[in-house]
Amino acid sequence: MSIGKLIGQVGFAWTLAAGSLVSGPLLAAGPTLKRIFPAGAGRGQTVEVAALGDAPKWPVKVWCDDTHVKWEALPDKGKFRVSVEAAARLGIHHVRFIDEDGATDALRFLVGPISEQNEVEPNDDQKKLTPVASLPRLINGVLEKRGDVDTFAVTLQANQVLVASLEANEQLRAPVDATLQVLSAGGVVLAQNLDSRGLDPLVVFHASQAGTYFVRAFGFPETPDSTIGYAGGEGFVYRLSLATDGWLQAVKPLAVTPTGNNELQLLGVKLPQSTASVTLPEKYSHTSWALDLPGLAHAPLIDVLPWPQSVEPTRVAGGPMPSIPVPGSITGAIHQYNERDFYSFVPKSAQKIRISLSSRRFGMPMDGVLRVMDQNSKQVAREDDTAKQADTKLTFQATAGTGYILEVTDAFNSGGPDWVYRIDVEPVQPELALSIKSDRLSGKLNEAIEVAVTIDRRDGFDKPVRVSAVGLPGSVQCEPVVSEKTGDTAKEVKLKLIAKESYSGPLTIQATIEGDETFSRTATLVSDSLVKDLWLIAK
Repeated sequence: MSIGKLIGQVGFAWTLAAGSLVSGPLLAAGPTLKRIFPAGAGRGQTVEVAALGDAPKWPVKVWCDDTHVKWEALPDKGKFRVSVEAAARLGIHHVRFIDEDGATDALRFLVGPISEQNEVEPNDDQKKLTPVASLPRLINGVLEKRGDVDTFAVTLQANQVLVASLEANEQLRAPVDATLQVLSAGGVVLAQNLDSRGLDPLVVFHASQAGTYFVRAFGFPETPDSTIGYAGGEGFVYRLSLATDGWLQAVKPLAVTPTGNNELQLLGVKLPQSTASVTLPEKYSHTSWALDLPGLAHAPLIDVLPWPQSVEPTRVAGGPMPSIPVPGSITGAIHQYNERDFYSFVPKSAQKIRISLSSRRFGMPMDGVLRVMDQNSKQVAREDDTAKQADTKLTFQATAGTGYILEVTDAFNSGGPDWVYRIDVEPVQPELALSIKSDRLSGKLNEAIEVAVTIDRRDGFDKPVRVSAVGLPGSVQCEPVVSEKTGDTAKEVKLKLIAKESYSGPLTIQATIEGDETFSRTATLVSDSLVKDLWLIAK
């Protein structure tokens, strides 16, 4: 879908840096917005963005969670100039559109490491297609209607490798189950992928000879229905990355620690280096981080974990079995068909142990199976898919001082250099999670604006916690509420915010434990766990 078709449906104006803004009397309806296109931009680029939705009043204002991503309204309604500075954080950002009556949901806008362009319709087949500038390149597109197919031409040399990766469902939350194909000049399908990471596809294609090849994208509904043929709609937005070098597919280990340098082995296509030393940003506040290495066409997510990380050593016949500390993680790979990897671990005491395997969510093809045995090779626990996910986890009661053996296999006995996985072994600890059903709050001055906070006490968490609103100005009061370990407040509390002056701005809800400065949990949105910044409008 061309950007012109989105422009004019809705427009927004004025830029707002992260913070608050003041406006007039509260009215019934604020702006509505479901999609923005393109849904991202390359770091260092300035692009035009169109907003899809409605905004009854001009101008509306823009809030973004990163002040290095600047939004500027253009004269035409619905058009913005978005400038992504070189210092912008890679990955998912959240954007809101606000007027004096309300605010939109937090919408996702992605920042990538390479130059981007928009698809140009028509591009349904090899005779009508979008020309691709020099690689690497990211293409923003939309499968705008039923039967829509988008086609792109790339020129490859003999023995060159093309990586085609489409982001839609996982990061943009588009309701599409997309498919990617690579075709010959004669229209023969040479490679195809449907679900590499969740419902999003990735194709790694090796060109046997020089020539022009075609990358084709189409989709089906996220939730299968009676549709016959390819699906489409205004929400079927995607970002297609095409690269022949500098593609970072994975790293070993598949996690870093919050402090100090982390030495990583890099795996991918024609990388300028094989290892890298990385340090987390000082203001890091997430459990996952887009790996920011210069000169690469892809910035995969990597987890941040508080315990030791290691890499599976080279196997030596008759050598010792690799061990995993508890807690600890190890990154390995199933290199060939029918391979079985074995690790040992010794829990420090009689306790519940959780073992997790992660591969698919990092874009790897492995469908892992975990099996725990005692020293006599007797099976203690086994698990395949968890909650319909290919990545799996299991929990079992360990005996004090007993050594255990962990077996890791692929469910289909497959293997290869990219069958990379990470194993986490940790004691099951009491944990707390907070959630809210809506990230938008509104009400009248001097009247209580109530927000219900769900308290999820996991694995025996039995401490009282203090729930409070953080980031509010002095003109907005909110008394903290204690969630006791039992009773009515154990599972839900209600905060009451009272504004003495007009206010429109962000806030977060946090839980703390009295006397424990290390404990802090932030409430997230039920429908999108990445949303932590709420928005309050009081008039």
